[in-house]
Amino acid sequence: YGDHLYVESPGGSVPLVALSRFPDPDAALAYGSLLAPMPGSVLRVAAAVGDTVTAGQPLVWLEAMKMEHTITAPADGV
Repeated sequence: YGDHLYVESPGGSVPLVALSRFPDPDAALAYGSLLAPMPGSVLRVAAAVGDTVTAGQPLVWLEAMKMEHTITAPADGV
């Protein structure tokens, strides 16, 4: 069907959407979004819903590629 892909299953035809394995780093994110720079496991979260944070404050620690990575707040916020 042209650029559209479908998988036939007992439940019917299911459309597939091709997604980039690596998202465009320049793509706009919703205000307040936090996107990890790589896949990994969350080790620790340092802020709770409603907490006030400042730019540069560590928020999340990830374990990825056998290393620990700190994700910091990009701006002040609540």
